Amino acid sequence: MENKKFDIIIVYAFNRLHNYYLPIIKTLSSKFSIGLLLSDEKNFCDKDGRNSFKKNRETEKKFRKLCDEFGSKRVYVNEKCHCKILLMHHYSYSDDYIKKIEKNIKSDKIVGLFYLLGTITGIDQLKKWKVKKYIAPAKYILDIRKETEADFKKAIDDIHISESGFPYKKYPVFDKENFDIDYIIAFPSPIHFRAGNEDKLYRFLKAVNSVVNQTDKHDKIYIKYHSVLDKHRYFERTISKNQNLLRLIAFLCKICLSVTPIKNIYNKIIYKIGASAYYNILTRNYQSLETLTEYHNLGIELFLPHVRKGLITGNSGSVLHALVNKLPIYNCDSQKDSPAFHPANEPYRIPYCNGKLKFDEKEFLRIPEECCEADLIEIIKEEI
Repeated sequence: MENKKFDIIIVYAFNRLHNYYLPIIKTLSSKFSIGLLLSDEKNFCDKDGRNSFKKNRETEKKFRKLCDEFGSKRVYVNEKCHCKILLMHHYSYSDDYIKKIEKNIKSDKIVGLFYLLGTITGIDQLKKWKVKKYIAPAKYILDIRKETEADFKKAIDDIHISESGFPYKKYPVFDKENFDIDYIIAFPSPIHFRAGNEDKLYRFLKAVNSVVNQTDKHDKIYIKYHSVLDKHRYFERTISKNQNLLRLIAFLCKICLSVTPIKNIYNKIIYKIGASAYYNILTRNYQSLETLTEYHNLGIELFLPHVRKGLITGNSGSVLHALVNKLPIYNCDSQKDSPAFHPANEPYRIPYCNGKLKFDEKEFLRIPEECCEADLIEIIKEEI
């Protein structure tokens, strides 16, 4: 059988790493043939050690569906293919998968891709293939990691990495007219508020409520749940559907905590009840992005170009994308440390807003000009 031929083949791993595949496919598929390389394993998500895929099963399907709609063709790693350029992450692919790529996928050139705050797992494989071109969004963060992580420095010190920037603003994935949004509330990963941190979740949700209460009553505000799961919620059950009762409960919790400042079992319960009250006030007052699009669980960076006034969130990677979009950010999480924090977060860790709808535009200067101006699409076109 004759090899399938493409201008570009993009190696697929996990939707949360690949949001920029969408503008690549949407923008370039009219001029170039693009293949999306997938595993040939049946029941892929159900294999041991693949809980992340299993928890994102429906989102994975929708991501690939969108790739189809934008013009890429699905190809499987057991099929014989040839391409001019192979785009591939330094990801922890299985040995079997790597062997199938070596056997079946032939390319004139490979471009190694880094993803934001990714690990260095898999970089040795790209080096083994003698990849010469590597690109990364926010390359300055990689430079910081080289200075703070010996293993990271050792892994990438001998390769040249170019800045790719973020394509979402210049090459939007979704049509602007479908998104009438002033503010978006982005709930950070639950790892920031894991069990034992009920007080931190309470303070975060309390601050979010304070910020939204200062917005114009006509502003369009939507909630973006974190994409760690197909359906992520801080609380699955509500303590009441009555708004007035929820506000009363939140107020009473605030009073109780002000008179019992010592952290104990009693306060833990109060924090949890208060957090649930504030959370349900938000979710009952403001609609989720799922009311606007079936693709609501994809990365927030795809939607931020359509937000007019600001991002309301905590310590989250969404902050970096908002800064690139010159979108004001209101950080409602006062935590100075968290299981999810990393030294590389520091360049875009916005000061705590303390429940105020105030933002200093000097924060936009945190993003280097090189990152804002780099054009991923043009870089790929030049490689072809």
